[in-house]
Amino acid sequence: MIINITGTELIPGNQGNDCPGNGLIHGVECCCDECDYMICCLENHDPSVCLTCNDKDCPRSVQSKNAASSSANSCPSKI
Repeated sequence: MIINITGTELIPGNQGNDCPGNGLIHGVECCCDECDYMICCLENHDPSVCLTCNDKDCPRSVQSKNAASSSANSCPSKI
């Protein structure tokens, strides 16, 4: 789980549509500018990259889906 400094959970990918920090939810500020995962939300991001991402905090990465695996934290898309 990725939590920013305001306590908002961030869910990168899918062009930001699933992220509570995307600025579209009433009462929650947009967190995109300071998000280390913003590149994952861009229109040209290839979702297949998530299949090889080892960032254990990202809910879309293969690492979080296989939490018992390695504890590496190196997402190739992370800024």
